[in-house]
Amino acid sequence: MKKIIVIGCGNIFTSFHYPILKKLNHTIVGIVEPNLVNFQNFISNENLSNINHYESIDLVDFKGVDVALICSPSAFHGEMMKFLMAEDVAIFCEKPILTNYKTIGEELLLKASNYSNTIQTGYYRRFSNASIYIKSLIEKETFGKVNYVNMKGGWPAKNDLPFSITNKKMSGGGITMDYGAHFIDHCLYWFKEVELESYADDSKGGIEVNSQIIFKHQDNFSIQIDLSWTNFMGNFIQLNFEKAIIFIAFNNPNAVEIVELNYQTQNMLVDRNISKKTIDTKKMFVQKTSAESQWIEFFDRMNGGYENYSSLKDAFEVSNLISKCYENRTELSLDWGY
Repeated sequence: MKKIIVIGCGNIFTSFHYPILKKLNHTIVGIVEPNLVNFQNFISNENLSNINHYESIDLVDFKGVDVALICSPSAFHGEMMKFLMAEDVAIFCEKPILTNYKTIGEELLLKASNYSNTIQTGYYRRFSNASIYIKSLIEKETFGKVNYVNMKGGWPAKNDLPFSITNKKMSGGGITMDYGAHFIDHCLYWFKEVELESYADDSKGGIEVNSQIIFKHQDNFSIQIDLSWTNFMGNFIQLNFEKAIIFIAFNNPNAVEIVELNYQTQNMLVDRNISKKTIDTKKMFVQKTSAESQWIEFFDRMNGGYENYSSLKDAFEVSNLISKCYENRTELSLDWGY
């Protein structure tokens, strides 16, 4: 059982992380939350006691604390990381690990790489059964080489998007920093290295709600990422191999849909509704959610185990690539971008 200090008592902690930590039987001993109402609502809803409340992180006594979970707005992650490494605790940081890579990225990566304790970032999608299965297809070239990838994350935004997302100072960016970070992490998990070819959004320097990223892989295929808070495009990835087209949808992280190509489908545009077979990856792996699996690996690594799916280098590279996107911003001219 680990003793955990939580930094930030918003929805990402209360709805996402806390149920997992409760299931795994770990103990929340304190919460850093400037908004007292957020803290009070959480302990009241969960009927909890003996959890210390702190208005700021510098009021916390970390003696006896095993883990610090960072769920604060993204723009504060870098300074939180530096503070916590001085306290010598294991750190689990929500994504992205930085919003200002150009300023402190290399310095913080060097410190984190030489840190004696465990550090991990919350890119849980790479832990899904479907994601792990697709990685094996890529590495084994089961359907030949990859020749094109399209990733889509788009649906109409709610009217009550949290201030931590819509305020540039708090978020560090718009949809590219938020949803886009997961897709970029998938690129690094599956393909290791990618280079930015182009980036466009509709913000003109503010908070973008629509954007498009195009990466180039060293094997000379393109990866296109379309993101939108105003247009419904689904939330899935399409991978075109030489002998098949494969879909993974994030509302079903265990299913992989495969269209094997033949003389009839080789030259046609494949629609997602075309007849295809579905692989249920739950039969291949131990049945855990991807979010739970990332925490299990984190605790295993704390206890001396090896990294299987998480990657600190990739976590920093996501922030680096997002920084490059914003530095090379052009105006989005696609119809769905307005």
